[in-house]
Amino acid sequence: MPEQTPYESDQRRRHVNALCEAIFYAFPPEPYTGTILAGGDTFPGHDYPHEAQPEEDIVRSLKHQRWTHIPASFLERHLGDFVFLTAEAFTAFIPAWLLFALDNDNQGGEFIAYTFAPDEVHEASPNENPSQLQIRPLTVEMFRALTPPQRRVIRDFLIYLSEHHASDFIADRAAAAVDTVSNLITVFEPESE
Repeated sequence: MPEQTPYESDQRRRHVNALCEAIFYAFPPEPYTGTILAGGDTFPGHDYPHEAQPEEDIVRSLKHQRWTHIPASFLERHLGDFVFLTAEAFTAFIPAWLLFALDNDNQGGEFIAYTFAPDEVHEASPNENPSQLQIRPLTVEMFRALTPPQRRVIRDFLIYLSEHHASDFIADRAAAAVDTVSNLITVFEPESE
């Protein structure tokens, strides 16, 4: 990414600030008491009880928490692990991952882009409708659990990522994810777009 001018840097900072405000507005920091992991929150014994398994760390760190209380060290250890969450837990905690990415030079943002990008990112052939690309069932389930303002925050975050990620590859994935999210918004909220 080329060096930014002071004006561009100021514009980017304003964009990040607006996104942060939207995240706090759309995702109230309520304690989450539901099931954390899609496979359930109980674990059979394992051979090395002194070694915490990643899933146990996720449950222990998120159960009964507000997204605003999730430490950055947890998010750094589990950058893409929000995909293991139930749709409800995803809704409760994804704002922590969004803010972490915004505060850490987009670190972890690629996992959000991958989650919402279609399975195959390529240019549509003349006979192929780009909106018909394969959307992961997990993406639809997570998206369905979000409220309309939360859906727009996800889209706005992906727009930001597509414009500001240092990797062109990730920026392209984010742009594809913007298209997917926009299409899902029209499906779930046909009167709003």
